Amino acid sequence: MRKIFIAVAVLAFLLLTYETLLSFSTGIGGRTKKNSYGEPEIGCSCHSVDSLSSVSVRIYGPAVVAPGFTYVYRISLKGGIAIGGGFDFNAWYGAVDTVEGQNTVNFGIDITHIFPQAFVGKDSISWLVKYTAKDTNTVLYDTLYATGNSINFNHEADSLDRWNFSPNFVVKIDPATIGIQNGGVIASKFTLAQNFPNPFNPSTTIKFSLKQDGFVTLNIFDITGREVEQLASGNRKSGEYELTWDASNYPSGVYFYRMTANGQSEEKKMVLIK
Repeated sequence: MRKIFIAVAVLAFLLLTYETLLSFSTGIGGRTKKNSYGEPEIGCSCHSVDSLSSVSVRIYGPAVVAPGFTYVYRISLKGGIAIGGGFDFNAWYGAVDTVEGQNTVNFGIDITHIFPQAFVGKDSISWLVKYTAKDTNTVLYDTLYATGNSINFNHEADSLDRWNFSPNFVVKIDPATIGIQNGGVIASKFTLAQNFPNPFNPSTTIKFSLKQDGFVTLNIFDITGREVEQLASGNRKSGEYELTWDASNYPSGVYFYRMTANGQSEEKKMVLIK
């Protein structure tokens, strides 16, 4: 009997330790469908036992990627009580990481928030995350997972906080998307350079290169994730390019620029100081 009691106590201690290690402030990891694969899908059960269909969680980003390359995805959350919110994100094969300035943390299992994000009058909130595709010589399909939690921001886990899983986001990892040569300029990979100067006032230059001909978009977003301007939208030949953004009509602050082409996407941060 004594041995059984000790075994139960040790198991309880290990479970508590595991939960603590997965917790960063109000963010708790290990809550997506990947973590519960083959087991009951617990989700954000510490807030509410059941998921709520009116809480919408979505993953946005490229559906076709190159092996070994890193891409930026956006996790969107809306619905529920919508005062604050948090999330978890991970991938089945690929690696995940944080994007600077998002108040998120990577502890090896998945990405989660450090502090809940406030809705402050918006109908949705979002976070940017990084995904690095598994290196492979053949076509491989990966799955991205996310869970979102809409909370009342009273710093307590109760039934007013509701959550939901995102639909699984299937990514095709295709080696055929890598490396071609054109006009003497070799663009061996999709590259988006850091803008220069940075910080800047009022204009800055953004350089990028393409690995192959394709349709290119380059958009500017403010710190809330709202698109403020589109610098490029059209077909381009493979090679190197540069664009200038004149921010004379925008306030000082942190901005992000995101380029998408041929199923690839990359994003960087820049700072406007007036």
